[in-house]
Amino acid sequence: MTVRELLDYVGRVKPSAYTEADLLMWLDEIEGIIEADVLLREDFRPPYVLSADWRGQGITFPDDHTLVLPSACVFCPGGEITLSGAVTYGADNGVYTLTEVSADGRTLTVAEGAFAAVGDAPETASVTLAYDGGGADLLIGLPHQRVYYTYLLAMIDFMNAEYGKYQNDMALFNSFWECFVRWYGQTRRPADR
Repeated sequence: MTVRELLDYVGRVKPSAYTEADLLMWLDEIEGIIEADVLLREDFRPPYVLSADWRGQGITFPDDHTLVLPSACVFCPGGEITLSGAVTYGADNGVYTLTEVSADGRTLTVAEGAFAAVGDAPETASVTLAYDGGGADLLIGLPHQRVYYTYLLAMIDFMNAEYGKYQNDMALFNSFWECFVRWYGQTRRPADR
């Protein structure tokens, strides 16, 4: 499930006054708990962003699938970037899906063979990277992705002071959560590293 699919689903089944930014904040909360308490990660992915721009000079294309920025971006893997304005590397202007973003937010990886122009010389023109993060994949896939929407639905009810509904949502969330944690622990054994 992608970020956009989750937000659209929650918007359909429980329309509310809360913005996508509110939902993303709650989504980042549960993703952080998954990373820290279940996956046992020490370095966390950046918060989800639906759209952002990076503008500047000095990017390089060291190989046919890597783009290095002189300063950090807030992009996440799975999102799409639209590269425009490149002159030195003009053949690389286009749309790409991010497969990886370095921890420092400066090195972006796309599919191998994506870039036609490569080199270590910095781009001198002002380049724009327009980011669409709706396509970013969530950490948990099928069949356990229900953890996400039950958590978001519970948070909406809690913020609306609908505590009876919140308790019902949290009971359902806790059931799905326990199922996911048990499955992950048994199949992936994260404590064994």
